[in-house]
Amino acid sequence: MKRLKLKKLSKVVDADFLAAQSEYRRIVSEENRLRTMLQNLDEQEQAGRQLIDADPTLKTIGGDFPWHRWVCKTRERLNTELAMVLAQKGRIQENFQEKGGRAAVLDRLRQSIQKQERRKQRLDEFQKLETFFVISKRSR
Repeated sequence: MKRLKLKKLSKVVDADFLAAQSEYRRIVSEENRLRTMLQNLDEQEQAGRQLIDADPTLKTIGGDFPWHRWVCKTRERLNTELAMVLAQKGRIQENFQEKGGRAAVLDRLRQSIQKQERRKQRLDEFQKLETFFVISKRSR
């Protein structure tokens, strides 16, 4: 493979990999945001329960029902969003791994070509030296 072709292919593969990496980071960030929100909701629910338990009149007048309903609806919405994000994450992760594999193969190809070029350069230098010594022997 010619160096110019490899360079062009390398640019495309690297850009593709960076885009997949960015997308993966975005989805992981979204997952972490939702998990944090769920954790905060658990803490709010715990604090709300303590408040309701401390004031029996809230239970008497049914003040705890709207609170529990809000907590349940919010948890359901967050869990639904998290499930959708996790499904997307699976697809994005597969794509990211595929792009990473291509980048790794291209990197090995690059290294192989560089090794071949160094070997050819050393051989050319050796042949020049050999020619020089043959010519210098004849001239003596």
